[in-house]
Amino acid sequence: MISDLYFDMECIIGDVLVGPINGSLHNNPGLVDGKIGRALYTDGVSQYVNFGSHRDKCIANLDLCPQGLTVMLWLKIGDAGHSYEFYISNGGQAAQSHGMCLRKINGHLESRFRKPNGHLWQVFCPLPPDYDAWHHVAVAWKSNIGLKLYVDGVLKNEKRSPHGNSANNIFTDFVLGNANNLAVSYFGQAWYDELRIYYDYKVPSFIMSVITQTDI
Repeated sequence: MISDLYFDMECIIGDVLVGPINGSLHNNPGLVDGKIGRALYTDGVSQYVNFGSHRDKCIANLDLCPQGLTVMLWLKIGDAGHSYEFYISNGGQAAQSHGMCLRKINGHLESRFRKPNGHLWQVFCPLPPDYDAWHHVAVAWKSNIGLKLYVDGVLKNEKRSPHGNSANNIFTDFVLGNANNLAVSYFGQAWYDELRIYYDYKVPSFIMSVITQTDI
């Protein structure tokens, strides 16, 4: 179960969320009761966490992911009333940049993975009816396989072939709780726990094993 980056959301010191990459807290997001121990909460109004730019790592540059990339976490979504809310973003949402994102858009959960050459994989599914309860969300990508979206271990959508052919590198920060093009306010009201990032493509049985291990 060893992940390349594991954020357990258990410790804040001052204005820093402590993890394998420390995150700078903006407007006082905090720790609350989580799926396991504590969880990060952002209010959907002004709070977010910024981990800085990491274009030298697979998480922020898919060209550095020859074995793929898998991002998974326990997520509970609030009801701030926004049509658009971002939960994870390091640029994948915008043609002006590249990377990945996880967001809510018009009642759907959507993820985008975009390479520096602009190739884009996009998957989405309706929000669970009880979206304000804990759900395990995972996105698994590899260039020759495509992008798959799982909720509670169940495959909800997949995109095998990309589209698009150009991208820039304007927005580079790794952010929880807002789009990383921070001039745009798409704050997400959500609870985040057990964020795991693997620099390879994980199959459904592995994703389910993580759920089983942490569903307590």
